[in-house]
Amino acid sequence: MVATPENARHPERDMLERELEDARKRIAELEEELAASREHARLEIERLERLYHKAPMGYQSLDEQGNFLDVNQTWLDLLGYARDEVLGRNFSEFLLPEWRDHFQENFPRFKAVGEILGVEFELVRKDGSHILVAFNGRISRSSDGEFRQTHCLFQDISERKKYEDALRASEATLHAVVNGSPIPTFVIDQNHTIIYWNKAIEKLSGLSAQETIGTSRHRTALYDQDRPCLCDLVLDGKRDELDVWYPDRWAPSPLLPDCYTATGFFPTLGNEGAWLSFTAAPIVDVNDRILGAVEMLEDITEQQAAEADLRESEERYRLLVENQNDLVVKVDSEGRFLFVSPSYCEMFGKSPDELLGRQFMPLVHEDDRESTAEAMKALSEPPHVAYLTQRAMTRSGWRWLAWSDKAVLDEDGNVAAIVGVGRDITAQKQTEEALRDREAVLHGIFRAAPVGIGVVIDRVFTQVNDRMCEMTGYLRDELTGQSSRMLYPTEEDYSYVGEEKYRQILVNGTGTVETRWRRKNGAVIDILLSSTPLDPEKLEAGVMFTALDITDRNKALEALRRSEERYRLLYENAPIGIVQTSLDGRYLNVNSHLAVMHGYDSPEELLRAVTSIAGQIYAEPSDRGRLLALLARYDEVRNFECRHRKKNGETFWVSTSLRASRDAAGNIEHLDGFTIDINERKEIEHKLRDSEVKFRNFFEHAGEGIILSDSSSNILDANPAAAEILGYDSPDDLAQMNVTEIVHPDDLQKCARVNIQEETRHGGVVTLERRYRRADGTYLPVEVTIKFLQGADMHHIIFRNITERKEAEATLVQAKEAAEAANRTKSEFLANMSHEIRTPLNGMLGMLQLMRTTGLDAEQQDYVGMAIQACKRLTRLLGDILDLSRVEAGKIQLHPEVFDLPDLLHQNKELFQPLADQSGVTLELLMDPTIPRFLIGDSARLLQVINNLLGNSMKFTHAGTVTVEAWRLPTEDAQKVSVLFSVADTGIGIPADRLDELFQPFTQLNTGATREYQGAGLGLSICKRLVDLMGGTISVESEPDRGSTFRVRIDFERAEERAEQPEPAEPSSESAETCCRILVVEDDLVSRFTIQTVLEKHGYEVSVAGNGRQALELLKSEPVAVVIMDIQMPVMDGVEATQAIRDGEAGPDRADIPIIALTAHAMSGDRETLLQAGANEYVSKPVNLNELLELVRNTLGPRSQ
Repeated sequence: MVATPENARHPERDMLERELEDARKRIAELEEELAASREHARLEIERLERLYHKAPMGYQSLDEQGNFLDVNQTWLDLLGYARDEVLGRNFSEFLLPEWRDHFQENFPRFKAVGEILGVEFELVRKDGSHILVAFNGRISRSSDGEFRQTHCLFQDISERKKYEDALRASEATLHAVVNGSPIPTFVIDQNHTIIYWNKAIEKLSGLSAQETIGTSRHRTALYDQDRPCLCDLVLDGKRDELDVWYPDRWAPSPLLPDCYTATGFFPTLGNEGAWLSFTAAPIVDVNDRILGAVEMLEDITEQQAAEADLRESEERYRLLVENQNDLVVKVDSEGRFLFVSPSYCEMFGKSPDELLGRQFMPLVHEDDRESTAEAMKALSEPPHVAYLTQRAMTRSGWRWLAWSDKAVLDEDGNVAAIVGVGRDITAQKQTEEALRDREAVLHGIFRAAPVGIGVVIDRVFTQVNDRMCEMTGYLRDELTGQSSRMLYPTEEDYSYVGEEKYRQILVNGTGTVETRWRRKNGAVIDILLSSTPLDPEKLEAGVMFTALDITDRNKALEALRRSEERYRLLYENAPIGIVQTSLDGRYLNVNSHLAVMHGYDSPEELLRAVTSIAGQIYAEPSDRGRLLALLARYDEVRNFECRHRKKNGETFWVSTSLRASRDAAGNIEHLDGFTIDINERKEIEHKLRDSEVKFRNFFEHAGEGIILSDSSSNILDANPAAAEILGYDSPDDLAQMNVTEIVHPDDLQKCARVNIQEETRHGGVVTLERRYRRADGTYLPVEVTIKFLQGADMHHIIFRNITERKEAEATLVQAKEAAEAANRTKSEFLANMSHEIRTPLNGMLGMLQLMRTTGLDAEQQDYVGMAIQACKRLTRLLGDILDLSRVEAGKIQLHPEVFDLPDLLHQNKELFQPLADQSGVTLELLMDPTIPRFLIGDSARLLQVINNLLGNSMKFTHAGTVTVEAWRLPTEDAQKVSVLFSVADTGIGIPADRLDELFQPFTQLNTGATREYQGAGLGLSICKRLVDLMGGTISVESEPDRGSTFRVRIDFERAEERAEQPEPAEPSSESAETCCRILVVEDDLVSRFTIQTVLEKHGYEVSVAGNGRQALELLKSEPVAVVIMDIQMPVMDGVEATQAIRDGEAGPDRADIPIIALTAHAMSGDRETLLQAGANEYVSKPVNLNELLELVRNTLGPRSQ
């Protein structure tokens, strides 16, 4: 085959194609590597951004003018701003105004030097609060050295500043307390070197602080040789050497452990030497590490002299005186270093290669590893931040580091790494340690000093020690923050102390004033107050003071001055006999009371009578010998009882106390005797023994149970009757028990509401009923009387078995319930009888009244009139019987209202005037003009009483006069009006032997078949009970054939005076009867016919219904102006029908229709029941048709017009 150009092979082209293919593969590999590098770069950038924003320290960068270029999230969170509120603004805008000049001065220096370390600024948060920070920063520049930006981290140093300020304040206070105290004081450190030497000891020793501080000259300052002071021995714990240097003159202080007090005489001090008391105590920190010792001295020369004069030893007051470079690391979740900053490497003296990949925990002190591990573990929980302090081994040894750690989380929320920013706080720890040491010194001084110490600012307490609280009786919280005025009895005392104290401070630097303070309990004490300013240049900074209670000292001095005077007054006026005798029995001196006690006129007469031998006043000479023998054995005899002989030979009992008075050498100089006349007491004791015998006899033989118990209800004793009642064999069985064990548990709960202890404590007696448990476990009712025996501090309990009484009471309760049931049955019977009698009676009376309207002749009119009067008499009798039943059942209720008394009495007179005219009797009405017109009371019941009395007078008076009077009686209550009503007549009178029977029910004076006057004898009985119900009284005076006078006194409430009421308008001339329809609802045909006929005769249109249901149906279809509703009906009664109408069941437009209720019931509560159901008016059967017509006219009057 011949080669053609198309299929000929070209080696060069094949080689190029192969190279091209290799190039393509290489390009693909490079593209993959580039993509991997980009992803790695992206992840690294994200990692750095998380590190940057989640770092626990604030970061900021500024441009050359100090404007913000960037801040991290920690910066924003710390100051509370959003990023767009910060970027572009100048750094000075976030500083307090007083710090802005500081920034303007330091920023150029920062740009020039290129680095800052620990520069402080006070930043303002968005919420207005402040934060003190320390900045570390550097400047970044371009390759040609031009400024690019700042890089700064800052640390919150607010807490460190507080520690430093507290240390300075503590040192200032300590210096003021020690140096300003008027008590000589010095403090030595662990090396026995003086560190404080106050002005008071400068004055005492003659050595200044400059000469002593830093030396051990305290050992020679007061002594004439180099010897240890008390504080040296306390500091070294050499208690066994105290006897060497202070034999018999030292003692441990009761205030603090390891604190001692000693006294000594120093001949080199002053002109004649001086007695000093000195107290030393160690100064320890909170870990009981001894830091030094404090010693306080007090000149007690004057007190030593006073003690010699008073022959007492005063306890001496003892004063006891105690006294950035920031580190950045990143570790993985296992604690291996991933990153370390240069400052970290520098501190630990290691290179990054020596640290990366290794655990950080080996560098931590072994005591801090557990707390460090717990903090690291806590980073896995929100908010993934931890703060801790630890000790670490650095190149310069163990250092304290404070770490702020923040967790970096992966996409699953697990801890991927931890970023920590640390700071060397060793100096701060040392500052805190120094502060605690200084506070321990100050606290030791405050705690141990036997004088009150405190600080006031503008005379307001800011600090006080325990002794200050003890002296004044106030708690520390009650004093601090309060003006010192609270302690001064008067404003003058307070003003004087303030003026004098500050005057002395301005002149001498300190001020000492003697004044008075009032304790919390009101007691006034004497105080020596010494004050020294905390800063002599600034008095407003505060004043330290010491307060020494000199009350006892002043009292001792005053006692020394007045002791002789008091002794003489006591001796001459003492209410007991006082005698001084020699050892051989001669009376040397006696007071007036002893002479009078023995029947002598004067002490001199008694002395003359017993000059030879004192024993002659003893009724039994051997008593004197026994007394002297006791005195020789015990040096003092108290309350020796024997009998003395008076001048007239009588003997009496005395109690003598005898004491030997010795001189300084212990020899007896004389005997002091004190004698009390106890003759009366002896007689009382004799009577008391007799009384105790009588009481024991009563106790043992009483029929009631008697128990004596203490304040805890423990039974102390019980009598045989108590044991017998409760079924015990012996009273001793009860004496082992508590009262609560025999009381029924339910009764204990009830009695808990009665404070028996309190009610009987002051002599009261409590009587109550309980159930006591018998020995066999059963309970029996008892009546218990409890009284507290004051002198014996125990309760006297008397109880008796009331089982029979309880059974009788139960029987009475049953009888009462039966009587009440019978009374209810009687009331129901009377109500039913009232209905059954009044209903036919209503028909009879109605028909008779209708008959009178027909054309009757005179004789027929008389017959009908007599029948009507008989019906009315029967109605009144029925009403009286029902009233009496209501009164006896207690069911009558009063309805007080405002009423016009003159109008009521005048209307009543007009009612009886026709009867008086018919009988030829003069009817008079007399009223006291001082009675208020309007009163508050039950006018209906008052009218019922007066009508009854007036009716009786008219009935029994055939000629003459009947007088009704009303007079006002005086009352103590201005709001009460007491009125005396009287009804007097000139009638037949009442025999005196029958007056007591008048107010009994069913009592009549003339009885038998021939009695002249009608009636059931109920009226006066009802009057009496109605008057009693109104709180009044009723009485009667009468003589046969001369008449009777009934008097009633009732108290009313005073009502407001009312304006004159206008006269009611006259009804329209147009008759109401021609324009109104009336619905009569009545089931009784006779009653319904009577009412219907009367109404129709007077021109009314009338519809009728036989029960309430029919009435509702008629009201829906017919126009009706008023409803006359019977109450007791079949199907639906009147009460139900009235309520249904008011509820709108007859139509909404009929809900307010006037309803007049008719009822044959007349028991108490009927009227209220009907009115509450909605009735407008109420009429009882039998109905007076004229009254019913008048009621209808009054109801329809306004409508017809």
